[in-house]
Amino acid sequence: MDSGGAARCCQKIKFARLEHDFKDLKEKFSEEAKERKNLYNKLIEIKGNENTHNPLMKESINGVANSTRGNGKTGVRTQGGSCFKV
Repeated sequence: MDSGGAARCCQKIKFARLEHDFKDLKEKFSEEAKERKNLYNKLIEIKGNENTHNPLMKESINGVANSTRGNGKTGVRTQGGSCFKV
């Protein structure tokens, strides 16, 4: 086998490895996308249930409720029962 044939053979092997790696990554990506979708759907379901059980807590769905106190210029953010100035 001449040096050109050896180079072509080496390229074919590299291509086969890359093709195999691509298929593996594509499969992993698909599995992860399904997992993300399931987790997202669970999150939406939990948020929906939270609204159903306590409609006054809609602002706290994202974990932080914003309100203004005093003269309307001072912003106070509440999180988990504690207050801090913004």
